[in-house]
This record gives sequence, structure tokens and C-alpha cells, in this order.
Amino acid sequence: MIMTPLLLVAFAASASAAAPAEPVFQCTDKALADGAAWHDARGDMYTCDAYAEANNACTKKGHRFANEGMTANVACCACGGGTRVYDDFSIYWDGHTPQSHLRRHIEGPAMEQLMQYRRASAQGIRKLNDTHVFVPFGAHLTADAVRENNVLGEVDVSVVKLFWTENPVTVFGKDVHIGAAEKWHVVSYSGKWNGTHPARPERPEAVEAAAKAMVQQRNGLETSMPFVAQTGRHLLQSGSDVHHYTKIFQHAYMSPVMPSDEPSLKRLRFRLQRAELAGARSRDAVLKNDINCHHLERTPGLEVEEDLSGMVVPLNRRVVSLTGLGSHAPWERMSFTNGVSAWFYDEAADVLERYYMASSFAHSPLEDHPHLKEGEAATPAGFFVGPADGKDMPHAPLFGRSPSPPSPGVAAVQVDMMLKQLPVDYTFLRADPEVQCPQPLFDQLNVALTNLDTDAYLRGDLSPEESMVLIQQQAIPLYTQLYNCMGNWLEGAPSFDRSHSVSGVTAVMVVHGLLEVPTYRRVPVLGARTWNDIEDAEDACAPEKPRCDATPSCPAGYTELADDAKCLEDPDSCRVEEACCHKITCLRSNDWWPHWDTQSCVANHAPSWQTTLSSQEECCRAHFNWKFEDCMGIEKQGWWPNWGAGVCEENGAPFWQETVASKELCCGTWFSHNANCMVQVSNGEPQA
Repeated sequence: MIMTPLLLVAFAASASAAAPAEPVFQCTDKALADGAAWHDARGDMYTCDAYAEANNACTKKGHRFANEGMTANVACCACGGGTRVYDDFSIYWDGHTPQSHLRRHIEGPAMEQLMQYRRASAQGIRKLNDTHVFVPFGAHLTADAVRENNVLGEVDVSVVKLFWTENPVTVFGKDVHIGAAEKWHVVSYSGKWNGTHPARPERPEAVEAAAKAMVQQRNGLETSMPFVAQTGRHLLQSGSDVHHYTKIFQHAYMSPVMPSDEPSLKRLRFRLQRAELAGARSRDAVLKNDINCHHLERTPGLEVEEDLSGMVVPLNRRVVSLTGLGSHAPWERMSFTNGVSAWFYDEAADVLERYYMASSFAHSPLEDHPHLKEGEAATPAGFFVGPADGKDMPHAPLFGRSPSPPSPGVAAVQVDMMLKQLPVDYTFLRADPEVQCPQPLFDQLNVALTNLDTDAYLRGDLSPEESMVLIQQQAIPLYTQLYNCMGNWLEGAPSFDRSHSVSGVTAVMVVHGLLEVPTYRRVPVLGARTWNDIEDAEDACAPEKPRCDATPSCPAGYTELADDAKCLEDPDSCRVEEACCHKITCLRSNDWWPHWDTQSCVANHAPSWQTTLSSQEECCRAHFNWKFEDCMGIEKQGWWPNWGAGVCEENGAPFWQETVASKELCCGTWFSHNANCMVQVSNGEPQA
């Protein structure tokens, strides 16, 4: 068992996994050569149905009275024979070797999670009324989480960093419209893992140098594999069963309300409470990292705000959800789950909770030799399906997945062969971001990826030739460059500094994120440098709360503000939690900070957890340099193409639009086909 000493009590009774369930199948009794139902040599009354109905007939006589070479034990399903068809799906991680995902039935939930957003109001989360809560988009939120994986026999406690955003186009689910990118910092673990990561033997300096020199080439190949081998899409299909998914919707529809005192919630809350995470919110305490995504199906009461500032979430109601998970310990693996989420808000404690129960779990390991404790067996690849309600609903019928795909073909094999020939640079994800992703590169990639429209590819609107041009000539080169800016999101635990690099798992998660995160959020979200900021924020008022008989005071850089009507009338002016026992609210003053909802820099009243800068220019340069003029409120200068009006206009271009020095250059660059460009204005009329 691997865990920090302060968490030993949390797992006195940890989850355990029984031996993997046997694959399920559909069985048909065999027939005779003329197509008639089989019967034994004694006559046509001794059919498979007769054997099934008679007590112990299979045991006593199933091996006798063969007819056309078949006894009951061979011909009849009831006796262990018959023709079996397994519910299976194969994916090809290396482009040519099939990995079988047989369906296996389990009892109870496949996985349960409880996530608690502490200091919710300070993170921009606010309760709207008794039935709904607002959660911001584009803000880096922090939550404590406990996860019980009943398929893999694991329990872990984590500090999670995550971004929520709108999810306008997706290959997931039925009608997904909201998603989150997550990084789980696991600080306590109980299960099969032995606590080690792959041992990387010392290599000659020439090999290390070659790995660094060829890292971009290797990253490009890893990025291309999800497209040429379709690994991401096939992984999704391996865990997407229309019959089971329909059952999940039935469960959410028939039992929409989830009480806040359900036994599962109580148990998970108890685990988090006993974990005493206060001393473990540090990168030094992290045992391993997982990269996740969480998607929400369109549900009554779940809405995206018109200004895209966030989502309105219904409380105590089940929402059909899906998740993806990429992990490098105890083995490199991808997982895909289906289930239901529910949200709860404790106003007194200022805590928002998100519960998730997965009733299916597609498990796809990439390693043959995971780092397990002695005597533990690896869980095989498979599609594990439980009751849709996690309790007593009957299992969904078989064969609800797409047909298993054929081998991807020669291109995928060639990519795999080239990957095997190139050494891996295990230092790449830990490189200094200021060196590996300087601000000009970050800004350049942000503009390029904001303007790269892959929605038509996801919808299937493009021809194969158009898709090839978009992916090979535009997406893959840009995605490969962006790895330089994503080390903070993708790197593993500090204690295992050579655990992994860009691989099949990271490539699938990155490609998925870049295809589904809205274009203007791609680089700011996935390239953010705050994915590992899990340390506890300082108390809003002082390092130690004063006793009630003491005179409270604010530290340098804060202003004392009495708990007066101003705070009650305008809560946003007091964007920190109540301070001390004297009800004094301490607000940062004279500092600039990034307001992610509006994508601008604002002065004063920063949340207690937010890093601030001394000027608006510093803040805009640090956080919104890709739209610097817009952030500063400066009208962008130069001539630009107004595509809606079909003309060139001077000044006032959107932040993402390139400008040129003259109208002649603008017309020649973007409207060379329009002979009237030089004399037209935005209303389409010739200018005087």
C-alpha cells in the first residue's frame, strides 16, 4: 500500500477487485446437418430444451448418445456447449496488433468519484438559488477528490486542477455540450500498484543528445498515430454501447433526483474527511498524475450562459456524463466511462460537490508488465458493464457497440516502425516553459489554433481528401508545436522525473482536447502554466486566524473592510471568503489580476488565491498577450478583412485578426477576387 503517513487512516477499508469477470457471450444451440434442432441419438424428444429442463441431465447423460458426432455437452448451451458469440471490440494501439475488449458483466458501479470544490465562492462559483449553481468557464478551479475504481481495485485521493468550458462539437455521447479538462494529482493510493515507475537505464550521451534532437519528429509521429490508427475514436467505440447508454438515460429520467444523503455520498465524504488533505496539497506529496476529461450531456436545467462565462448546473439532479482517463501508473493506460453526475452545494461550508457514478468502464492498458505488487495480477483489457443505476437494474442487452474495425493499414504500421526506431526524450515534459515555450511562440500558436477550424472534421462534413489536408498539413504540425507549451499539463509526479514523455496515451488526450475545446480556449487552457499549482492558498486575513478576543489585522497588501451593507449588496466586491471570527473581509488593493470570465485584467478585489501584478500592462502581457490590445482596451490599428461585409476596414479589428498597413494591401491579400474592394465600404456601397 502506497500513501503518505498522514493518510493511513483513510484506507482502513479500501476497495478491492475480485478476479476479473468472465467475458459474456450469446449462445445458440447447435443444429443438425439438415437444419433441424439437435437431439441425441435416442430420438427427437431428447433435445437441448429437454436437457435444460431435466434435473442434472447434462451431468448424467450430457457426454453420451452422440448424434452427428455431437453430445449434449457439445451441442447445447445449457450443458456448456452450443455456438458462442462474444461481444468484442478491438483497437490497434500500434497500428496492427488488435487489443480485444471483451464485454464483462460486473455487479454494482464500475467507479465512483466525489469532488469537492472548497472555498467555492472564492473560485467564482456561486449559488443562484435553491436549485441551481453557477460554475465559471475558463477559470482554473481546484478541488479535492476521492475515487473508488471497483474494476481495477484502486482507491485514491487527489487534488484536482480543472477547466470547464462549452463543448460545442464532440464525438462523445448523444448530445454533449459541456466539458472539462482535468489533471488529478494523486496524493494517496491503495491498490495493486507497487509505487514504482519505469526504470530508465542510463544511456550514452550520444543517445540522449539524439533523443533531444529528434523530439519534435517523434512528437509529430505520436500525434499522427491517433489519426492514422484511429486509436482515440476506437477507444471511444470500445466503451460506447447504445443499449447500455439508453439504460443510463432511462435511469436519469426515471430517478432524476439524487438525495444528498445517499450511502455512496456519505462513504466518499467520510474518505475525504479522514484523508486530512490540508498537509498534502503540495507537488512534493504527489504520487502520480492522471489526465482526465469529463463531459455532460444536455439535460433540463443544465445551461451554458449566453456570454459563455460559465454554466448553470441543477443541484441534486442526475446528469448523464462521460469521462476519459489517461494514466501512466501502475501501467500506461486509457479508460473511457459512462454514467451519471450529480451536484450538491453546502452553503455553510462554501463547498460545491460533484458526484460521479460510472456504470461502465472500458479499460485499455498499453503495457504488458505494469508495476504491480507481488502476487497481484493485471486487469485485462475489456469493457466492464454494471447495472445502469449501479445497483439492481438488469444489465443491458449485448451487442450495442459498433462492429470491430479492421486493422488500420500500412500507414499506421509505418508510423509505429518509425516510433520504435527513435529514442524517447524523457526530459522533454519537464523543460523550462520559459525556454521551451517563450511568449512569442505561445502567442503565435494561440492565433493559429484559434483560427484552425476542425469542427467540420469532427462532424464528418469533409471528404477524405479534405480531411487529409486539414489534419496532415495544418492540425498535426500545430499540435506537435503545442507540446512545447503543454508540459505543465502533461508532466508526471516530481518524484518520477523520467516516468514518461509524449506517448500514445498523451497523444490521444491532447488530440481529443484540441479537437473538442473551443478554438479560442485551446492554447490558454491546455498550455496554462498553473496545472501544478495545488498548494493551499494563504488565509485571506492572516497566516493564523486571531482569537475572538484579539484585534484582527490584515497583512501587507490587504485592506480591512467591515462586514457592512456594501458586501451584502455587492458580493463581487468582496470576492474572498469571510475572514476571522470578527467578520472582517480582507480585499487585495491596487493590484491587477486576470478575470477569466471576461478575458480581461481588472484592478482590486482579487480572490485570495489569485496571483496579482502591479499594472494592467503587466497583467495583460502575462495572461492575455495573444489579445494584448483588446485586454488593454486599445483599438487594434491597421486594415483588416471584414468577412461578413466582404470589404476591408481600417482599425478596430478583432484581436485574433491579422492587419496590414494599407487598404491596397488588404484588398490584394484577402479580396483579390473583388474588383470593387478598393471603392467599397462596409455597407457595400461605393465610397464617394
